[in-house]
Amino acid sequence: MPGSDFPRELAWMRDDRPVHRGSPRARLLIPAIFAFLVQVPFAVVQAARSADGPVLVALGVLAAVIGPVALLASRRFPGPVAAVCAAAASLDFLIEPSGGSGFGPPPVALAFAVALAVIRGARVWAFASIAGVWLTVLTAGMFVGSSWHPMRFIAITVGLLIVGAIAETIRTRRDRWARYQAEARRTRISAEQSERVRMARELHDVLAHSLSSINVQASMGLHLIESRPERAAEALAAIKTASKDALDEVRSVIGALRSDDSGSAPRRPEPGLDRIAELAEPARASGIDVEIDDRVGTPPSTAVQLALYRIVQESMTNVVRHSDARRVTVTISDRGDDIELIVVDDGSGGDPGAPAPDARGLIGMRERAALLGGTLDAGPIPDGGFHVRAVVPRGGR
Repeated sequence: MPGSDFPRELAWMRDDRPVHRGSPRARLLIPAIFAFLVQVPFAVVQAARSADGPVLVALGVLAAVIGPVALLASRRFPGPVAAVCAAAASLDFLIEPSGGSGFGPPPVALAFAVALAVIRGARVWAFASIAGVWLTVLTAGMFVGSSWHPMRFIAITVGLLIVGAIAETIRTRRDRWARYQAEARRTRISAEQSERVRMARELHDVLAHSLSSINVQASMGLHLIESRPERAAEALAAIKTASKDALDEVRSVIGALRSDDSGSAPRRPEPGLDRIAELAEPARASGIDVEIDDRVGTPPSTAVQLALYRIVQESMTNVVRHSDARRVTVTISDRGDDIELIVVDDGSGGDPGAPAPDARGLIGMRERAALLGGTLDAGPIPDGGFHVRAVVPRGGR
């Protein structure tokens, strides 16, 4: 991923930087082992020096052991583990051994549990557990009395708040990173889908026109092969020319689609307004009178010319395949900063009050106009026939 496209605030977690996360088992065991090695020996030494009975001594050691053991379940149950570790820490406060210093083992397990709960989305569990258990400790200390030192309580509280703030920062950055990755995936999928649609549109426009021409010429050749063999030969020659043009067009489209990866150029230039006259030949071969009126002064951009060419191409294909037209008029003219294209035929266009059918060809024509910031409308006309009208900015968008 290029560095220039990467958000500055996420630069600390760029894809091209080495990241060593360790195995999931190690991430689970290390906090538990570290908390055990810190808390349990401390509690054992403190219990050995205590003059209390064996029950209180065992409870003190048990309170030190519960937290590290509970951390082993933090991946699946981060919230409940934070509550268990908070309860174990409060038990350690309430059974402070006699003769102790007033400072029991540091609640390392609780700190890890709070951090892991916040990072894994159980922040409510974490802070609610701390608040509830600490309230219990303060209440019990007021009514029962306790030997724990107030500074210990304050230090642990401040430390837990700092741990929670750090964990919240990590959680926030992870969320932002996840949103960034999700957006990147959506963008990539959208780009891939757009490319598939573009490929389908290009191939449809190229093949539909050529195959329609071949179909018309083949039908004519079969009809005239016995009565007028010279016309059948002309039809076969037209089929050969149309198939060669179709093959060249397909190669050109594929070359253009692959040019970004291989650097290869299309096999032939992209068609423009100067080749629109060629599109009339299949219709004329079918007995349709085609008139092309090109009133454009300065030629528009290459993208606009290609779009207009494809729209005329699809329109002529539809005339040959779907209408009984005898005459087609294609008018291209300047309209301020726009280019206007109008294709009108006198065939059976359907009910004038009905909307134009959303066939693939019409959808493709609308997409071409919209991609350049233009518009396209098509449908039956009151006097009979069908019209296609596109208005596209001269420079595209």
